Amino acid sequence: MDDLNSIGEIIKSLLIIDDDIKQLSNKQKILRKKRDLIEETVLKTLNQHNLTEKKFVLDNNAIFCTKSNTLPPLNINLIQTILSRYINQKQVDFILKQIDDYRQNNRKDNIVLKRKLIKNKSLKRIKNK
Repeated sequence: MDDLNSIGEIIKSLLIIDDDIKQLSNKQKILRKKRDLIEETVLKTLNQHNLTEKKFVLDNNAIFCTKSNTLPPLNINLIQTILSRYINQKQVDFILKQIDDYRQNNRKDNIVLKRKLIKNKSLKRIKNK
């Protein structure tokens, strides 16, 4: 029962931490945008001067260009496209239905807390006692 009496304080702590996380996330978002703009400028300059194969050493850091690959997402559309190449549409539909049924029957429920800012002051609020 003591936990029920202190739930308001626990929720206040949760909200404070949530606010801190939001502030840090916003700062992180701003820093990423700045970094991406600078990176774009550096890459453009390196390309213009044919320096993409060079390594640059500054202090204890090495900066160099590298290529990466991204695979297309594995989703129902991709499965349907590939299956359609090898089997008839009726079989494709059957397999996709089986995949969907399996996913629906094996879904996991998660209970999480959600935060919603109350904008209308006429709503009733739960007050701490």
